[in-house]
Amino acid sequence: MYDNNDGHPGPRCVTIRSVEGKGRHIICHSFIPKGKEIDRIPVLVIPQSEVEPLNKTQLFNYVFEWDPEERYKASKDLVQCDQRYHQGVALGLISLCNHSYTPNSDYEFDYKNNYLVWRALRDIAEGEEVTIHYKVPIWFEMYAEPETVMEATTAA
Repeated sequence: MYDNNDGHPGPRCVTIRSVEGKGRHIICHSFIPKGKEIDRIPVLVIPQSEVEPLNKTQLFNYVFEWDPEERYKASKDLVQCDQRYHQGVALGLISLCNHSYTPNSDYEFDYKNNYLVWRALRDIAEGEEVTIHYKVPIWFEMYAEPETVMEATTAA
């Protein structure tokens, strides 16, 4: 946890929680206003030549397509851990964010500095799950999307 004294909430505004039947997820620990940077996450870049073995590991579920040319945006057949591109392992809590088709946060790639910049798409209330859109076709079964941890806890 840190505070860089410039109004950046850093990771202290989010925390990890577990919900029975859903697993770990990220919740908002203190209010995050729309547009606020949640975190700036360092990325370990996996070269394209090393991507194939990732498909046989648990890390497969946690990587981000990492392509400074952003060719993946034009692809109509992008898949998770696509071997046509480098992959990025985000070394922060964003790696544990659940997917949502209506996410309350998003990330952008800072290819020059090997970071993901994670921002709120709208105001995020304390206790609300923080979600992102994975930007690839989903390869797993989706759970219901409760608005808050309280709803998730009482639904379980």
